[in-house]
Amino acid sequence: MKNQPVLPQTALLNVFDERISTYQTHVVRCQQLFSEEAVHDLRVSIRRLLAMLDLLKQVAPGLRRQKKLRRRLKRQLAGLGALRDTQVMLATVRAMKGKPPAGHQAFVADLLQQEAHHLLDVKDRLLECPSRKINRRLHQTRKQWKAVASGIDVQQAIRRAVDAAYANVCVRDRRARRDNAASIHRVRIAFKHFRYLVEIMQQVQPVYPARTIHAMRQYQTLLGDIQDAGVLQASVAVFAGVDVVPLQLYARQRYTVLTGRYWRQREKLAGFQLPASQAVSV
Repeated sequence: MKNQPVLPQTALLNVFDERISTYQTHVVRCQQLFSEEAVHDLRVSIRRLLAMLDLLKQVAPGLRRQKKLRRRLKRQLAGLGALRDTQVMLATVRAMKGKPPAGHQAFVADLLQQEAHHLLDVKDRLLECPSRKINRRLHQTRKQWKAVASGIDVQQAIRRAVDAAYANVCVRDRRARRDNAASIHRVRIAFKHFRYLVEIMQQVQPVYPARTIHAMRQYQTLLGDIQDAGVLQASVAVFAGVDVVPLQLYARQRYTVLTGRYWRQREKLAGFQLPASQAVSV
């Protein structure tokens, strides 16, 4: 007997279940090990879960009790941001090739102090937002979706959401300025949301070829590297340690190189527009 095709409503529910399970796994892992990787993975799982909730809100506006759930997840995400930035800066400066510039050791020592402070803050925040409350609301949302899903054209609803997200990225991109870090940051946030929606679409009905998905991942990675370089540059600029001019030059050069690379690749964005509605093999 041939396997029956999975209905789009069921496929979307399966994606939601996967997002919930991944989030729960990374919460436990991060509570046990506050490594850079663990923090990064938890942040990504929260963002993917928020993207899922955004999509469900667009697909089924009648879903109730979403605001408090989103607020709790965003509170967890905000608490992890400073720790993640500090850990990335530590990894970056420790990986510098050649002889470290003046001020390197003092800056690392300062980052280690910041990391210790942020670790305590993150532990407090995770305790402030008990995961069991979030999990209960997630399962309430799941139950609501299951009750209304049968009457919704899921594929068209997802396409509309992806189209709208892509249009927002294009608007942000047109407004971006090479010498304006905040404008590039807004492109990154919009593109990340777009790509997370594309991930959901690919699991419901694949429409992008694998090479395009890979190109999207590379594009987002570059934007993330620019953000990290900007955070490092800003932190070094205000660091009141010993002579840090060489370190400032290193941070500025790194940011300039990455933004130049992004500026040369901006035309790739046009290749990420949603293709025709037929499914593709991945």
